[in-house]
Amino acid sequence: MLQSLLHKPWVYFLLLLIMLYFPVFSHLDELPLDCWDEARLAMNAHDMNQTNNWIVTTYWNNPDMWNTKPPLMIWLQVLSIRLLGENELAIRFPSALAALGTCFLLFWFFAKKYGNALVGLLACVVLITSDGYVRRHGIRTGDYDSLLTMFTTSFILFWFLYLEKAKPKYFFLFTGALILASLTKGVQPLIFLPALVIYAVYRQKHLSLLKSGHLYAGILLFILLISGYYLLREHYNPGYINAVFENELGGRYTQALEGHKGSFWFYHDILSQADFKFWYIMVPFAIWLGVTAKNVFIKRLTIFISIAAFLYLIIISMAATKLNWYDMPALPLLSVVVAIGFDQAGKWIPHSAQHKKQLTLLVAITLILIPYKIIFEKTTGGEDPADMQDNRKIAGYFQQALKGGVDIKGYYIAQTYLDQNIDWYVRLLEERHIVKSSSPNHLEVSYKVIAFQYDVQQYIEQNYTYDFLGTPNEYIKVYRLKDRKTVINVLTAN
Repeated sequence: MLQSLLHKPWVYFLLLLIMLYFPVFSHLDELPLDCWDEARLAMNAHDMNQTNNWIVTTYWNNPDMWNTKPPLMIWLQVLSIRLLGENELAIRFPSALAALGTCFLLFWFFAKKYGNALVGLLACVVLITSDGYVRRHGIRTGDYDSLLTMFTTSFILFWFLYLEKAKPKYFFLFTGALILASLTKGVQPLIFLPALVIYAVYRQKHLSLLKSGHLYAGILLFILLISGYYLLREHYNPGYINAVFENELGGRYTQALEGHKGSFWFYHDILSQADFKFWYIMVPFAIWLGVTAKNVFIKRLTIFISIAAFLYLIIISMAATKLNWYDMPALPLLSVVVAIGFDQAGKWIPHSAQHKKQLTLLVAITLILIPYKIIFEKTTGGEDPADMQDNRKIAGYFQQALKGGVDIKGYYIAQTYLDQNIDWYVRLLEERHIVKSSSPNHLEVSYKVIAFQYDVQQYIEQNYTYDFLGTPNEYIKVYRLKDRKTVINVLTAN
């Protein structure tokens, strides 16, 4: 009975669905938004949802010239807001769905094109037990990288299938995925293109490609759609293209922006020590098993995936700006290599051995249990408040207020500036008529005031008599203002 079931792809797919739930969806809306990218996108999506301006992303209804990426992710977040309401789940849901899509793609590829659903399952499980994938600023937050990774994985696999099968549908699926990847994160997916060219030359398909009308149709379609967006945005937002060049092209690659720097070995170190730590040591062995495989499909796939993953990592390692999550598009590729290694190692089991497939599966599951347990605990246990930055503790307080866990209706939030995640919560609290914001210089007697910036707290305590209403956490103080002191010192906003 078991032997029969292990030859059914749906059995592995069902097991995959069960294993995906906790790393991808569990407690997805529990933590407050992160500052910077996630919160910036949330603010962009909030504006777009209200204004229906689908071309120019804005921050407080002004063109956003700091976040200059194309808007595909923000479009999806707006649709998610309209479906789920404006909350953390809506902001993060597109990232989670992209992770699901990436795993479904890997499973489909191996189940249908290689005829081995077990390898597809293993590739997915290796991926979802990788810290660099299941993380903040990964598939667990509303950032670009999960969606980008789904599209880069897609166009890499479709390119391979096109070179193997020479079917036009795979080329146009490749082109579509490449366009969507660029509409997600600009130039970053184009880093993979040299690997695609190298593999085409290795397979001696470059001359036939150059003679193919599909190639030129795809190039034309890419140029029309991608340049079309950039030119349209420039039309409505003059200076946008120049901001893109400064932020995403020469500036980011040639100099370390905002202090994000590291050595050439930066990504090697984080892959081996954190992002892919359970599997990284297996990669060289798995590559050797793959390139020496008797199966031509597996041999060619291993060569191509290895070229794509390592050339991508080399290129980003040469860039001046280093950020932990930039290695994320390489993780599904490395997961494929490891899964191939499991598959080929299983062939060492003598053909005469009974239950060969069960033994392969048992060994793989045994190796996977420890990293899966760690990821399970990471995604179901929440974050230790002691490890949260001050910014996220403050955001967490307003998150609870937004969900009704803290009653601050009628209070004033006194501030001189707001970090982006706090800004998102305060903006929603104001729009739902729960609180009002105020400059410290415009506070009035009898106001109940929430202050979380040290200079604002000092200003209140020096210039007012007050009743102290408590400290929800070590960063926040709550006051009821009783009277002004004789001299009021003006607080200048940062």
